[in-house]
Amino acid sequence: MLPVIQYGWLFLLICVGIVLLVAGCATFNARTSTRSAPDSPLVTLTVVPFTTEAPQPHSTLPTTITQLFLPPPRWLATRTPSSEIQADDPTCYHSPNRGYTCLGQVHNQGFETLSNVTVQISLFDNNGQILAEQTIGLEQRYIPPETSAPYHARFEQVNSAYARAEIQSAQIVDIPQQLIRITSERGILSASGRYVVTANLLNSSENRAEQIRLITTLLDAADRVVGYRIQSVEPITAATERAVRMEIIPQVMTENLRHVLHIETWTTSTDNTYK
Repeated sequence: MLPVIQYGWLFLLICVGIVLLVAGCATFNARTSTRSAPDSPLVTLTVVPFTTEAPQPHSTLPTTITQLFLPPPRWLATRTPSSEIQADDPTCYHSPNRGYTCLGQVHNQGFETLSNVTVQISLFDNNGQILAEQTIGLEQRYIPPETSAPYHARFEQVNSAYARAEIQSAQIVDIPQQLIRITSERGILSASGRYVVTANLLNSSENRAEQIRLITTLLDAADRVVGYRIQSVEPITAATERAVRMEIIPQVMTENLRHVLHIETWTTSTDNTYK
């Protein structure tokens, strides 16, 4: 009988143990479900994908990008680095019936003769906005080294604040020795307000000089162009001197005027220029 009783007690003890274990687990789960949230936040893990871009600097101040519209540069290097050409900003003269006449000069400060020069003239208002512009070609065919050539542009009635000039194109050319030289020249302002230029031209070559053009630029004391004129001269035979005369009406009347004379000529075999 003892072994049977022992086995019965063992079975009873096992059942009691199972009941106590189940009750303990239920009590533990109830306590954990009613626990308050922790005082400190939980840690969050963020996964960032790999990138090859460098991080951008952070700034607490706003960034403003301002684009300034400045007048274009007036220097242009031609095909040869040793040649440089500059266009002076024009001086614009107003006429009630003819609008604006803008005059200026182009300077060759290089070592080669330039030709086929074009200049863009632009008129601006006080806010820097373009009111009108045009591209003109120089009437003087050649600009020898360290010399200048005049230009002019005419606009309709435009209320412009200022004007700018920009070189658009220039070509380097080779010219032979000049045929004509100036033996004497004189310029005076007449009582009628005209500037009168007289000069003597000598053809010192053995060829007949044809298609002679005389370009006279009139400048004031500040070297501003106040007028210019191009005059054709009759052919000059070899070893012959000829007197020429021309008149220019300046845009403004001033006493301190001076002129610059430039001569171009053409023969059947060569193309020449003389300043």
